[in-house]
Amino acid sequence: MVERENRPKPIKEQLRATLKSADIVDFNSEAEVLKDLQLFEIIIKDREQWESKEEAEKILDFFGDAVVRIYDDKTGPDVYDGDNPQERSRVLTDNIINADIGRADRIVVVADQNNRLVSFLASETYNYPDQPKLNSVSYLSLAYTDLAHRNKGICQELVCQHFNQEDFNAFGALSATPAMAESYSEACKRMGLKFYFGGHKNGSLAETGPDDELEKCKIFAEELDDLNKDDYLVKGVTPPLGYQVFQRESAMAPIESSDIAFKNDKGPLAQLFKEELLEIQQKYSPNTVYGILFALKQETNQ
Repeated sequence: MVERENRPKPIKEQLRATLKSADIVDFNSEAEVLKDLQLFEIIIKDREQWESKEEAEKILDFFGDAVVRIYDDKTGPDVYDGDNPQERSRVLTDNIINADIGRADRIVVVADQNNRLVSFLASETYNYPDQPKLNSVSYLSLAYTDLAHRNKGICQELVCQHFNQEDFNAFGALSATPAMAESYSEACKRMGLKFYFGGHKNGSLAETGPDDELEKCKIFAEELDDLNKDDYLVKGVTPPLGYQVFQRESAMAPIESSDIAFKNDKGPLAQLFKEELLEIQQKYSPNTVYGILFALKQETNQ
């Protein structure tokens, strides 16, 4: 008799059994890039408990390697030492509880069959009841895909899955890299959304949007300013609408001309990075400039 392969209990089942502050909801997708992978969403239901050390410990080992790579700019194998008590305590506090995962309302997660993290997308929801058809905006605060699974369209799939799962009017994100900006813009096109990057419609230096759309972009930019100004933004500077300047110690490395690579190297987004974002980045170096992406459902403009 051939014994069945012993696999660990799926991570989504482990989290479902242990997390008290969140619901674990299965996602179904027919996307080829997600075939044979675990796909689920963590929906936070008790904010105070989610931000506790007790709850954070339950997700620390699963997210630990990813958040160290993201926030500490570390590369190579085994960047997170979960057996080191000091390292464990630091990552728990600085990279989980007091960072984007700790502030998230929802986290879409992809894991392989051995419970290794493949990709995730953390988001926060903002409501503007006084703005017509802009009462629910999803801020995609943190996205990550493991190096072995990049350039396959996984992040784009997660954005589409997340946005279509709930009745959001719009979503926004920060990006300082061509890969992430391009992934978000392609997701917008797939979903039929109008989008702005760096304050430019469709990420094009040649396009300006109508006043009502630009006003919505401004409202979201002000929200991000309020969110980030105390801990992350450089004080005393005023970049153009659609950009934020982060303190170097709180951000990824500033983009350089050699980093600018797009699938469509002559497209409007590539031109924007080369002719505007890079110039703004040079002005505020050594700090890091992020572009704001803001996407709207078509019906918000009717």
